[in-house]
This record gives sequence, C-alpha cells and structure tokens, in this order.
Amino acid sequence: MLATVTSDHRMPPTAALVQRDLGTEARFVQIDSACTGFVDALMVADGLLDRLGAETALVVGTDALSYYMDPQRFRAQTIFGDGAGAVVLRDGLDGGYGVKAYSTGSSGKDGFMVAIAAGGPKQPITTEVIERREQYLELALKVIPPFGVAKMVQATTEVLARARATVEDIDWVVPHQASSNIVMETARQLGLPLDKFIVNFSEVGNTSAASVPLALDSANRLGCLRDGQHIVMPAVGAGMAWGAAYVVWHDYH
Repeated sequence: MLATVTSDHRMPPTAALVQRDLGTEARFVQIDSACTGFVDALMVADGLLDRLGAETALVVGTDALSYYMDPQRFRAQTIFGDGAGAVVLRDGLDGGYGVKAYSTGSSGKDGFMVAIAAGGPKQPITTEVIERREQYLELALKVIPPFGVAKMVQATTEVLARARATVEDIDWVVPHQASSNIVMETARQLGLPLDKFIVNFSEVGNTSAASVPLALDSANRLGCLRDGQHIVMPAVGAGMAWGAAYVVWHDYH
C-alpha cells in the first residue's frame, strides 16, 4: 500500500515499481494522497487486511516535492523535502498491539489552499501555463498554518475519543512535519509538552506522505519508542484533508 502525489510515471504506478524491485508478487495498491497519505494508506491497508483475511501489509509513504518547487520562489524551497518511509502492518498480534483507532476528515471546498493546478487533463502543460508558472506548487501561506493547527488538534482529539483514551495516555505524538511552528502550536493547544512530540522538520523538512513514517523511523532509531507505548500520528495536508491514527507500538526485537 503506497501513498504519493509524485508518482514517477502516470502509468505504471510507483507501487508497481516497488513491488517489482522487492521481488514480490504481493498485491499492490496506490492512493493519490499527499501529507495525509501515510495515515490514509495505513487506514486502507488495515481495512484490507481485515476484509481479505491477509496477515501482512507493507505501508509506504513517499514524495519528491522538490520537482514541483518554483526555483524563483525561495520560501517554498525552505519548507519541503523529498523522502520515503514505510512500516509493516501485521494482523493477529497478541498483546493488544497495533492500530486501535482512526479519525479522518476532508474539505474539498478548501482544495486549492495547496495546489499544483497544471499538468493534468483539465489543464495540460502549455507554453502559456509555463509562462504563468502554474506547473509549480502553490500555497495559501496565510491560511494554511491556522487551518493546519486546527485540524491536527481536531484529528488528535477525535482519535483519542475513538480509542477511549485521553491525552494522559499518550506516550508520543508523531505528527506530520508541516512546519515547526504548526507542531509547536498543536502541542500548546492540546496541552501537551513539546518533548512528547517527535519533531525532525529541521532535518528533513515537510516530506508530505513520507513525513510521518520518517519521523517514526527517526524516533525508533534514537531508541525513543518502547514496546507497548501509545502513539498518536496526526496529519493534515492537501485536499484539504486530515486524519490521525492511534497505535500501540510493537517492538519486534
């Protein structure tokens, strides 16, 4: 299960190339989802494991947004990075491990807050489009931060309610790395200390669908995560869309 908005080709999907390069015949599915992509992919993979009676899924979030950065606009280039991250989702583990709840939401009327308008059938690349620079990422920078904070807080609050948990139960928050300021304000509004948040924005930037799994991997490599800890992974991004997953961490070692 792979989430990206920067697939290498229109066809075949990047998920097909990952399957090929891994040398597996596992069924691949790709979803066109940006900053919430990893949470969306986790939710879909979890549902498919349950419905299909399967045991294991590889869930990947990957994006290369540098390709869509306007070289004449410096600010966006300081925000975004390229990356990929993945987790193994396994059904049937004993001990209460795994994903316990999800929250999800979307608002299509706000879709052009984050947009790459050109490049599809609706608006093909033409000389005029290139002159207007519409093939590059456009951001509504004044409204994205308050929107992002509000939806990260909402997603976290909703997933806690669905997991029948409280903020006191959270060991770690592994958020989408939209920006350091958005993460800090989210922590403040949730009433949580910032040291409960895994933040690696200064190292990798906003890597869209790769953001949450990269932060999760960073925390794991640093030895922050312990078996049985409760982790919330909220995200917000293009669509506009938002969501969160509540996970009990399994240390496979």
